[in-house]
Amino acid sequence: MRDATQVPQIASLGPDPLDPSFDRAAFGALLAGRRMQVKGLLRDQSVLSGVGNAYSDEALHAAKMSPFAIAGSLDEARVDEPVRRPAAGAARRRRRRRRQAGDRA
Repeated sequence: MRDATQVPQIASLGPDPLDPSFDRAAFGALLAGRRMQVKGLLRDQSVLSGVGNAYSDEALHAAKMSPFAIAGSLDEARVDEPVRRPAAGAARRRRRRRRQAGDRA
């Protein structure tokens, strides 16, 4: 198989939040009209791929946002926080792993 999107389990995944094209507008569109708690939305793989319990907790804590907030009720200023935080956290973890790998070499 040459196209991963032909696999039903992969085709049903939402966008990758670490993709450079995933921005505030894309996240806002995902939230619009949703009547579910923001943590549940972040963890829903059909909405966003690759965000699990730890990443959603980290993003919400860093953004000082309640996991119980209703996703569709977040104002524009609040929408930016959970988008930026996971990407920044992932970048920090990658840099730390590279440094640690360099220390062992």
